[in-house]
Amino acid sequence: MIGHIRRFGVGVAIVVGLTNVVSAAAADCTLFGDATKVKHGTEKHAVLLRSGFSPATFAGIDIGVPAGMAFSDLNELSTDWLFVEGSCGGGSPRFQVNVTTSSGQSGNVFVYIGPSPFGTGCPTDLEMNSGNLAQPGAPGDVPGTWDSSQIAPGTQVSTYSATLALAVAGGWTITGIQLVVDAGWAFPPNGQAVIVDRVSVSNQACFPDKEKKEAA
Repeated sequence: MIGHIRRFGVGVAIVVGLTNVVSAAAADCTLFGDATKVKHGTEKHAVLLRSGFSPATFAGIDIGVPAGMAFSDLNELSTDWLFVEGSCGGGSPRFQVNVTTSSGQSGNVFVYIGPSPFGTGCPTDLEMNSGNLAQPGAPGDVPGTWDSSQIAPGTQVSTYSATLALAVAGGWTITGIQLVVDAGWAFPPNGQAVIVDRVSVSNQACFPDKEKKEAA
């Protein structure tokens, strides 16, 4: 379906009326909340995620994972991002990994995007890449990037390697993964707005920007 266009800020064209379910490189990627496909500069396949200040809103991408996926099979979490309103903070943006342990306990593991701790103080109007947050070494092993406290209390300021060790010992299974923006409340008056593309989870990608690569 061809949608109509409205403008958001400088140089951002929002395509309204397109389906919110997209498959790319074998990943099933579903938009939710205030999430909209956009074109921005050389980025032809991107998503604008908005979290309003008042009223408070949220946005995200739900990324499909194989049934029965072991936590140890998660070897990539990364995205390109560009803030056009606000900054990172309040635990947003983040990857949210839904897990179930071998004992049947369920919860979310949070993986924060941006400077540690908890993703704080991202630049505006500067495109960045998160790096791979799901491998040993920086950036995933910087304390405060991972938070597994819903499953293991006291692990709010954690790392990829420490979380992986807990997951292996506890037999964690991944049941879903989301990229979430929901801290607009922390950035008056316009909230948070971030453009993302190349959202990669274990060698699968949502919104890989082929046109951008060809233009580079």
